[in-house]
Amino acid sequence: MRFNHPDGSFAGMALASVSSKSLSNYYESFQIGQQGSVGLVRGDGQVLARAPFDGATLALDISKGELFARHLSLSDAGAYHYVSPVDGVERIGGFYRSWRSQLTVLAAVGQNEAIAKWAQGAVWRWAAIGAVLLMGTGLSVVLFRQTKAMRRADRLLARETLNSAS
Repeated sequence: MRFNHPDGSFAGMALASVSSKSLSNYYESFQIGQQGSVGLVRGDGQVLARAPFDGATLALDISKGELFARHLSLSDAGAYHYVSPVDGVERIGGFYRSWRSQLTVLAAVGQNEAIAKWAQGAVWRWAAIGAVLLMGTGLSVVLFRQTKAMRRADRLLARETLNSAS
């Protein structure tokens, strides 16, 4: 970070550093599933840290990937579905780019894991909908039968009334 004198001239700077391995270890504490990943990428597309950690991915250039080529050109934050250029896993992720440092953080979960959790919930939702439909159908059948019986009773009563009047 640059520091200036009141007149705007250079007064010095401060520098802090964190190892890529330390950041990767920190990212591994996030609960993102077995297929998830978290990464920190420099403005030029170079991977600075990633979880799960793999030393071979450090300094990997992903600037030609979908994140840089498409999404970061439109917005500094968002979400998208992609196939990881690092390990080929399909993921659903969100990203945020700092306007100050141009560092981008990307956090993602594996599509298969995300869909599996959704599907688990969907089974219960569909079962509940099915139960409501069955109850509605059953009530409709009962109501139809009662209406039919009432009409039959009304016709019989009308016949008896005509027969007794004559």
